[in-house]
Amino acid sequence: MPCVTRRALLRCTGLAATVSVAGCGLRSDDDVFLSAGSLGFANLDDLPHRLGVRVVDAPETYRTDDGDERGVPLPQRHLHASVSLRPGDTVLYPDAFTEPIEYEVKITVDGAPPRSER
Repeated sequence: MPCVTRRALLRCTGLAATVSVAGCGLRSDDDVFLSAGSLGFANLDDLPHRLGVRVVDAPETYRTDDGDERGVPLPQRHLHASVSLRPGDTVLYPDAFTEPIEYEVKITVDGAPPRSER
């Protein structure tokens, strides 16, 4: 099975994780504005790959800065997505995450965890 370099994988997963919890936006290398809560995938390898992400832990509720308790929508607590990408392809799902909480996610490359998690 072809493997993704650790650098490529970290760049891809780092972008997705950072954007989803940062609470603000950032600009990508392509000068595209990525809003907080966006979920992005990028194949930075020379081979096609199937990239996936799955939320494995998220709270049911959280407190706002005003002290109000709010619920986290069930679809966000059980979110999963995967895409097949050719080399150099990217895809962005804006506003995949709407609540200002921490999401624990698991990443897969070609259906398996990255080598660092095996």
